Amino acid sequence: MNVAPSGWNPTAASQSELATYGIPPRPASSDPSYGSWIARWANVHFVTPPSFLAVGPSDRFDVTSNWGGYAQKGSSSNPFTTIVSTWTEPADNNSACTTNIAPFWVGIGGSNGATNLIQAGSQIETNLSGNGANQQAWWEDYPAGPVFLPYYAAAGDPFSVDIQYEGAVGGQSFQITLYSPNEGFQDTMVEHMAYGINLSSSAEAVVEMLGGTNGIPLSNFGTLTFSNVYTNVGSLAPTSQAWVISDSGPGTSGTLTKLLSTPNSSGGFSETQLHCE
Repeated sequence: MNVAPSGWNPTAASQSELATYGIPPRPASSDPSYGSWIARWANVHFVTPPSFLAVGPSDRFDVTSNWGGYAQKGSSSNPFTTIVSTWTEPADNNSACTTNIAPFWVGIGGSNGATNLIQAGSQIETNLSGNGANQQAWWEDYPAGPVFLPYYAAAGDPFSVDIQYEGAVGGQSFQITLYSPNEGFQDTMVEHMAYGINLSSSAEAVVEMLGGTNGIPLSNFGTLTFSNVYTNVGSLAPTSQAWVISDSGPGTSGTLTKLLSTPNSSGGFSETQLHCE
């Protein structure tokens, strides 16, 4: 996992440095998107977490039935308008956990007192349609249903998501970009939200168990590494809310996921699945 040094400035970096730290490529100055790219990354600040915060994740986490990962709380004075992340697509060990799902995503909203959520990512599906495993790109304006895109990743691929709030004219709009250079796709869309997103609530990076422990079992994804998680407020902080997924119902098999690290200076962290549900 590559960690950007404290004070590093993405707008002055080379394209190779941007790739090293998981930042989307800088467009050419003649490209219409150049100005928005500069504006988005000019105010991102990288800091090295103090050592006294780098405690083991097992020392502070909440147990949930469906989310494993980290969420940073927002505020009305500094709402979230951008979240960007890159992770490495894990392998799907479908011989161990069959007919299962594991969505990986980043989003704004959905916790810290909010229910509605804008989220995007990739999803392992194992044998749900009798076709083995696939890893498909998707986005969702929760509680509306997910929108699956005709793009697929493979184990070991870098996969990037960029969600940008576009404004509230005629309702909230977000620009969503999903990008996988190994598979040769980059799709950008502007979507109008059916449900209002509380931008002051939270921004998160999550592995999800759909429907909780009474829903679809979690695929055996092994270990997932978020290389970075950036917001307009800053990188995901090591003091962010931490979650692990646990089956606490009848026939419980205990904790299903484990956080292997607190977020580093780029907001990156790793999470592993301990066993099938």
